[in-house]
Amino acid sequence: MKHRLFNEKGFTLTETVAVMAISSLLIVTAALGIGVFFRKYQELSAYVDLQKDMVSFLNVLKYGQHIGTRSSEIEFIGITSAKGLKQISMTSVPGISKGIQITPPISNLYPTDFVNYYLHDGYIKMEYKHHGTDSSSPTILFPEKKLRGKVIIEDFLISDANKNNAIFKYLPNEQLCIINVDLKAKVKIRGDEYKSVHYKTTMAMKNMERPSTTTP
Repeated sequence: MKHRLFNEKGFTLTETVAVMAISSLLIVTAALGIGVFFRKYQELSAYVDLQKDMVSFLNVLKYGQHIGTRSSEIEFIGITSAKGLKQISMTSVPGISKGIQITPPISNLYPTDFVNYYLHDGYIKMEYKHHGTDSSSPTILFPEKKLRGKVIIEDFLISDANKNNAIFKYLPNEQLCIINVDLKAKVKIRGDEYKSVHYKTTMAMKNMERPSTTTP
C-alpha cells in the first residue's frame, strides 16, 4: 500500500503568542464593556427609581395615605379630599412653607382631627389625629429610611397657587384651597456624584366651599 505524505505545518511560537495576546485583549475589552454596561444600568435604575418614588409620594399627598386601624374607619386624607388647608413649617420667605396641614372632610364629627405632611430631618413625614386619637409616631413617606444618604431631598415647598388672585379672585374670608408643590431630590449614582429630579405641580381641594357673595 502506498501512503501519500503531506507536508503539514504547525503554528510557530510567535504565532501562538500573538493569538493568545489578541484573545486576552478581546476578553479584557469585553469585560470592561460589561462592567460599563452594568454601571450605567445601576445608575439609570437609581434615577428611574427616584422618579417613581417621588411620583408615588405626590400621589399620596394628593389623594391621601390610609389612616385608621379598623376597616370601617380607614380613610385616605389628602389635598383633594380636604375640608381645609393650612400651611405649616413656614420658611423665611413669605408665603412659602415646608409642610401642609389638612382638615379632614368629616371634621364636624371630630373637630380636632388633622393630617400633617411636612419635611423634617431629611424626610417627608406624616402625623395625624384620627377620630380624636393622635398617631403614635410620625410616618416616614419619602424617601425610605434605608435610602438615607443615597437619596437627599433638596426642596419640599408649599405655596398658595392663587397668590395675588393668579387663578381666580379670592372672596373676603376665603381660605387657602389650591397649592403649588415644589419637590426636588437627588440620588447618588456613583461616588460623590448625584443626579437630580425636580417636580412642580398644583393641587386643589375637590369640594371647595367658597364664601357666599351675598349678605343676609
